[in-house]
Amino acid sequence: MSVTWKDKITDDIDYRVNFNATTIHNEVLKLEGRDYIPGAYVRSGYTTRTAVGHPIGSFYGYEVDGVYKSESAALLDPVSQAIKDKGFFKYKDQNGDKIIDDKDKVYLGSAIPWLIAGVDFGLNYKNFDLSIAIASQVGNKIINAKRMNRDVFTDGNYDQDFYDNRWTSSSKSSEYPSAEAYNYSYTQQANDFFVENAFYVRIQNIQLGYTSEKIKFIPKLRVYITAQRPYTFFTYNGFTPEVGGSPISSGVDNTIYPMQAIYTLGIKMFF
Repeated sequence: MSVTWKDKITDDIDYRVNFNATTIHNEVLKLEGRDYIPGAYVRSGYTTRTAVGHPIGSFYGYEVDGVYKSESAALLDPVSQAIKDKGFFKYKDQNGDKIIDDKDKVYLGSAIPWLIAGVDFGLNYKNFDLSIAIASQVGNKIINAKRMNRDVFTDGNYDQDFYDNRWTSSSKSSEYPSAEAYNYSYTQQANDFFVENAFYVRIQNIQLGYTSEKIKFIPKLRVYITAQRPYTFFTYNGFTPEVGGSPISSGVDNTIYPMQAIYTLGIKMFF
C-alpha cells in the first residue's frame, strides 16, 4: 500500500508526504518426506526449525518459566530438569509430564516481519528544500546468539543489560539468570530469553539543500548536506536489529556489525 499527499500552503511553501506499508504472512504448507527441517546451529544445538504450520526458519527452543530464587525453591519444584539450583532458568513443562526434555521445546517466533513501513516527507520554501525518509519494521524476532556464545564472541564479558539485571542473592531477578548460571551450556541453549524483539524505526535519510539563482558569471548552485542512517531506535540488546541469513536460518545474530551512518556535504553547479 502506498499513499501520497501533496499540498501548497503559500506561493513559497509546498510539501509532500508519502506513506507506504507492506504486510507479510509466511507459512509452510507442505514438506516432502520429513516432519521438519533444522536450520541454524548454535551452542551444539539447532535454534531454528522449518515445519508445516509455521513461518520458514522459525526459532525453536525452551520457554523460560522464571528463575529459581533459592535452593529450596528448586528442590520443592516437582518438575525435573538437568540443572535445578538458585539463579538458574526454570524451563516450562509444556506437556505436563514433570520432565524437561526435547518434547517441551516450542516455536518462539520468526525473523520475518509482519509489517514493513516507511514515511517520506519533503518541504520546499523558496530556494530551500528539506527531505526526510523514515523506515520501520514490526513483528519479527532475533535470536541473540552473541549472548548465547558469550564465552566465544565477547571474551567472557557480560553486556551492561545483563550485568544490571542479573539474578543475585539480593535482587533475585525472575527474568535474568545469575552470572554463575550463565556460564552453563544448559542456560545458553536455545530458549526465549535469547529471542528478542527486532522492531526498529530508523531515520533513513535527511537532506537539507539550498539552490541559488545564476548571477552574472556565477553559475546556478545547489549546496546540500545529507545524513544517511543517522539514528535508529530499537530495543534489541545487540548492535543492530537488522540480521539476515538464509531462509531457514535467518535472524541469528552472531555479532553482526551495524550499517554505518554516512554524512555528506555536496555542491552541484549548473552551467
